[in-house]
Amino acid sequence: MNNLKCYSKNETELIPISTNNDQNQNENNQNPTYNKSFLKLLITLFIIFCLLALSVPINKIRLDPEPQVVSYDDIYSITLLYSLKLNSSLNNSVESINKQELARVFIPNDAIIKQIANEIAEKSCEQQTRAKRICYAKAIYYFVQQNIDYVNDPVGHEYVAGPKQTLLSKAGDCDDIAVLLANLEAAIGIDVRFVLTYQHMYVQIKLDEALKQYKDTSGWINLDATCKTCKFGEIAEIYKNMPKQYISI
Repeated sequence: MNNLKCYSKNETELIPISTNNDQNQNENNQNPTYNKSFLKLLITLFIIFCLLALSVPINKIRLDPEPQVVSYDDIYSITLLYSLKLNSSLNNSVESINKQELARVFIPNDAIIKQIANEIAEKSCEQQTRAKRICYAKAIYYFVQQNIDYVNDPVGHEYVAGPKQTLLSKAGDCDDIAVLLANLEAAIGIDVRFVLTYQHMYVQIKLDEALKQYKDTSGWINLDATCKTCKFGEIAEIYKNMPKQYISI
């Protein structure tokens, strides 16, 4: 029905009378520049939207890479285990938690600790090309969290194992695990400090290039490897508002 033409009765010559559809078509034809500009605008907006949608996950991957977490079997060779057993007794445990005692079990420059930290970092992040320090820090945190079991100290006694002892036993309480984690993180050049709160101890690291979402108000990143559900930068809710003491070695 759109092509129907109407004619007046009183004209000797039949004159076509345009319908509304014809008028609209004529108006559109009279403004081709407007139509093209509007179409260009829509295309431009669509392209911008697509670019923004693509750039967000790409930037997040670049700035916040995730490691492929390794297990004990991935890093321990027979030679390394033998060396670890031979040398684990060289760093004695301590029986109290203070700066001087913790310094005795803080040995990030030890050759075996350095080798293990390097292997965890490299094997977990070998596919990453950007923000490697962030990937390394995450890899070590998740390695300790997923491979070291929680076992209490004897009743009424404080026992803080050296990092090699904890690696050999694959178990320890919160202070043992914190000492191991701090040693491995420091062995790859990351600043660490211990956090003491009510009947608990964990680690903080300083990593300026990490995303803000991981940092507390002081700019440090919480790492509690005894919390099996805590992601990188998280601590259990119960400890968030407790008084804290910080120990840097």
